[in-house]
Parts: sequence; structure tokens; C-alpha cells
Amino acid sequence: PVDFTQHKFLYQHAIAKPMTGSLDGWSVDTIAKQWFNPPPAKVLAIGSGMAFLEEYLVQNDYAGHVTAYEMSRTAIEGARERVAGKPYAHRLDLRTGDVLLEKLETAAYDAVFVQAAIHHFDRIEDMYALMHRVLKPGGLLILTTPNGEDIGPGTPPGILVPLLSPSLHLVIQTA
Repeated sequence: PVDFTQHKFLYQHAIAKPMTGSLDGWSVDTIAKQWFNPPPAKVLAIGSGMAFLEEYLVQNDYAGHVTAYEMSRTAIEGARERVAGKPYAHRLDLRTGDVLLEKLETAAYDAVFVQAAIHHFDRIEDMYALMHRVLKPGGLLILTTPNGEDIGPGTPPGILVPLLSPSLHLVIQTA
């Protein structure tokens, strides 16, 4: 799999500059500095791809532990190989499969992080219910999406489709 965050030109112009104001900025750094302060002890990441962002969170102490779910076995295997032997590897739990089928504990996570993946979910109501259920009271939900103009409180699930709108990212948080 190809992770667009690892393609320098695309990342710089489609994400870094619009979100951080700098071609050299990284969106997860901006998000983590603003919202993961103090660092959450337990983060659930959904749709993690190759888990570069999740690795960054633990490597830079923005999170104590990250449990990351991704449907692609190839992506997770690649991520596991990449982080194996690194001093923070024990703080990353990289899982493949459908998070909706897992028996995740209720109110177990301080934060749920969905980076540019929400528009790929086909059972959106179930996914939102899961995120709500696993968050601790007062927990933080962070969603980023390249489809910011198309997602709002009244957006019907059928509208959540992959679109190319490189200058838009929407960060939504709950308390």
C-alpha cells in the first residue's frame, strides 16, 4: 500500500501547507500539540493505514499507548516490521480487522483518533456508536478528513464518500 503522507510533494501541498501553514509542517504534530496536552494514556486509532501517524504519537510522547486498527493486513504487517525493535514498539498495538467486530471495552480510551479515514466507513452510524461507547467520559474524539466541506451534523451517511478536496481538513472534537 502507498501512504500519501509519505509522498513528499503531495503531502506538502495537499495537507501540510493548508493545515500547518508550512510546507514542512506535519498535521499530526499540529493536532497533537493542540489536543493531546496532556498526553492521553490510551488512544484508539481507527483506519490507521501504515500507522505512521500512530507511531509518531508514541515516539514523541503525545500518547502513552495507541491501539491502531486497519483493515489492510499488508499495511499492518508493514507497520509491524517498521517499528519492530524500536524503544517505543511496546506502546503500539497494531491490529488488522474490522474494529466493529472487536469486543472493545466500554469507556476504555482517553481519545479516539481517525485521521483521513471516516469517509471510507460504510457502517457510519455503527462506527460513531463504537467511538462514543469506547471513549471515557470527557474523552476526546479527533476526526480529520479531506472532505471537510461535505461533513457536518446533518450530513447523511450516504454522502460520506471519498472526494478530492486537498485544501480542506476539518477537525472535530468532543468533550
